[in-house]
Amino acid sequence: VPVMGDEKAISDFFKANDWLKPLRQYERDPRYSGQGKSFIKSVIEFIFRGWLGNKLEQVLKKLQLRRIERGLPQALGYKPRFVVSDLELEFHMDTRRIEEMLG
Repeated sequence: VPVMGDEKAISDFFKANDWLKPLRQYERDPRYSGQGKSFIKSVIEFIFRGWLGNKLEQVLKKLQLRRIERGLPQALGYKPRFVVSDLELEFHMDTRRIEEMLG
């Protein structure tokens, strides 16, 4: 039972998922408490929606990558696999167990 969120998004979810056949039509439940969006949250989302949010993400990404790279040498084990990209994060620092599993 959805208790919070955008009712249009909830309704679209119910329509798009056929495994919900008996419930394909969304009906508001008495436990639904509304959007759950305060005025402050709406203002912050508006501010960070555009270029300011993109810049903040770039800065935080650089900081996080630096932090990962600093801790990497201590964590490396047997044949490590380490991939960082916008599409994938892979941290297999010790692949011995994977090789043993695959035989």
